[in-house]
Amino acid sequence: MSTEGYIQHQKTARLNSLDFLRGLFLIIILVNHIALFPNLFMFITGKSQLWMSAAEGFMAVSGLLIGYIYTRKMAKEPVKTSKGILRRALKVYIATILLGIFCMLFIYFIDPVPVEDIRFMSTLKEGGIISFAWSIINLSFAFHWAEFLSNYAIFIALAPLALWLIAKRKAWIVALISTIVWLNAFNISAENTIFVRSSWQIIFFVSVIIGAYLIPIRNFIDKKFSEKQKTVSLYVLWGSALAIFIVSTFLTWGYTFINESIIPISHTFLGTFANWWWLTGIPESSLIEKSHLGIIRLAAGVVTFWALFTFAEVHLKKLNKFTKNIVELTGKNGLSAYVVHSIIALIVLALPAIPVENNIGKVVINTIITALCIYLLYFFTHRAPLIIKSIKETRNKQKLDADT
Repeated sequence: MSTEGYIQHQKTARLNSLDFLRGLFLIIILVNHIALFPNLFMFITGKSQLWMSAAEGFMAVSGLLIGYIYTRKMAKEPVKTSKGILRRALKVYIATILLGIFCMLFIYFIDPVPVEDIRFMSTLKEGGIISFAWSIINLSFAFHWAEFLSNYAIFIALAPLALWLIAKRKAWIVALISTIVWLNAFNISAENTIFVRSSWQIIFFVSVIIGAYLIPIRNFIDKKFSEKQKTVSLYVLWGSALAIFIVSTFLTWGYTFINESIIPISHTFLGTFANWWWLTGIPESSLIEKSHLGIIRLAAGVVTFWALFTFAEVHLKKLNKFTKNIVELTGKNGLSAYVVHSIIALIVLALPAIPVENNIGKVVINTIITALCIYLLYFFTHRAPLIIKSIKETRNKQKLDADT
């Protein structure tokens, strides 16, 4: 099959399920970053301590969408498409710098942290203002949650080359290079700026490849497998993801939480199993470490992500009804939502803690505040722009009526 016959004529309808997933991941990131624990949401988010994270899922969604949306366009109009993607990368780059500067100014002037304990101040003193400014511009330094966006900006800037290779039926080159870079990252010091980028790029670029081939993958599955086989496979996938979630939750923080807060389980089978797991040394190795993206973490992430994606595909209407469309609408504005989440998290972290001695009271208060923050994320990401747009349209109409 020719590249033109395969890519140029495939139709790419919007995948609302990916918008839902992106919104879900952004909400999980927000809950974990404001860190008002204990709360009821932590049993869903995993306190950012599981074998997979929402940030990795967000990166996978971004790669899938770029591959899904732009591969056909790259085959038809490579120059125009590349310019569009690079403009997107520039937008993320500018957001990275502005968000980082905002975080630093906020912490310096508002957050009650001693100046000597602020990391960026020591970096500034060591290199001087010019060197510090240059490190921000070249993305070798991105403060706080802007660091995630700095990696995202670089991956998007490299996406046109990957898409061009995929459009030329050379996806294997993209996969090979990405795998080599990922493997080489195990030899890079964690203090090196390129360390995380070398590891996390495999999520993005493999997702780009899958996004580019998503339609034929679906067609192949529909042609080769019966409805019963597909249903059984989905239940196996969902069950496997749920098992990974439960086990990783228990082994990372659930064992301690249950043992200290609910019932002692130190001498039960579960306690023995947890102790054995930590004695293996695997939890502290690069196999499941977040920055390295070891093989166990990658495998857990792949199973969990595709379980969530397929579940959202099958049950999207029910999920939107249950969440009042808040999750999907938040996910439709990924970049804006990420910036807004950072501002909300900074403000919440700077606020004094509410003095509550009762454990149940802490859970209730933390859950209410966290739920409010989730709604604020939705409001400022989706509702506020609509209100502003409506006001502008009303004013323009009034001005037009006055002129006529």
